[in-house]
Amino acid sequence: MKTRWLALLLILVALAPRLAGLNQFATWDELFWTHASLRFWRAVQSENWPRTYVIGQPGVVSMWLGSAAVSVKGWLGGDAVWETSRAAGRPRYAADDLPMLGAVADEWPTVTPMTALLTALAVGGIFMLLRRLVGSRAALVSAVLLAFDPFFLAHSSASRPSTPSSPA
Repeated sequence: MKTRWLALLLILVALAPRLAGLNQFATWDELFWTHASLRFWRAVQSENWPRTYVIGQPGVVSMWLGSAAVSVKGWLGGDAVWETSRAAGRPRYAADDLPMLGAVADEWPTVTPMTALLTALAVGGIFMLLRRLVGSRAALVSAVLLAFDPFFLAHSSASRPSTPSSPA
């Protein structure tokens, strides 16, 4: 039982820095992956299976997590997300398409917390698995180091954008 409480504490510790800095982008391509998430979600919702292939690289996990977050928002009554996905559903992400970027930026706060939550849960899960292999003390140190690893932290932040500004 003590181990489960320790894992829960690790999850909370890992989640805290991922929820900090709510007005900053963590990586340059977050709007791209939000767009990909919306496109993927729209393709699944409309059962247009060939359109679910948005991009083929390891970032698809981010896209799936974003799509899951959008689905949860839709289930909780966020019907506007359907309109947003329509606005963002253009085949290509275009940095000069301001209406599309605005729609994508509006949904970004919906998408990013799912990645932060899954990453924090992974830290607790890794602790639970590692303690069987290397013991509780080494597993705890490993989980704390992983929770605060700069690369891991940067790519699992739940930061939110400030209001997009229009070009002058």
